Amino acid sequence: MKYLKLKSLLIINSFFFIFFFIFFLFFPESDIYFSSLFYENNKFISEKIIFIKSLRTFLKDLMVLIPIVALIILFVNFLKKKKI
Repeated sequence: MKYLKLKSLLIINSFFFIFFFIFFLFFPESDIYFSSLFYENNKFISEKIIFIKSLRTFLKDLMVLIPIVALIILFVNFLKKKKI
């Protein structure tokens, strides 16, 4: 059952990767358009709205924390399998 979920997750992830790779390959100007949505008067939106600034900081910290936790879990599972 876990294998099916992981396999479907891999397929979905690969689909989105290929889709966005092709999209930005053929339409590179769309990246500039999307990034301009977050700027107002040549300043990033988070300079005006404090909530966005704190949300960005939280998400950046989370992006660092998730791989660290994943590595710890992998290491603990490796040690458990080594003992058995």
